[in-house]
Amino acid sequence: MSFNRFRPEFSSSFASEKGIEPTRYTLNASEALTQGDYYWRVRAIDAASNISPWSDPILMHAGTLSLGLFVVLVIVVVAGLAVALYFWFCFL
Repeated sequence: MSFNRFRPEFSSSFASEKGIEPTRYTLNASEALTQGDYYWRVRAIDAASNISPWSDPILMHAGTLSLGLFVVLVIVVVAGLAVALYFWFCFL
């Protein structure tokens, strides 16, 4: 797995991991990414040292929720609670 902050061409990488689980990898605290957009890709090396081609780069976003998304989530939660309370008090 390889990470690159700026472009999908991967002329350089700032992180690379070997020996990871086949379907998932979680960054540890020392590998934490700063907020922003990153591209990642993977390739496999089997027990016979055969190396697959790199996957196509995939864009991912690291960081906190945007303020707009946070506000929408709060509104949805509050509205859901209001509806639940309405039904609780009106029909029970």
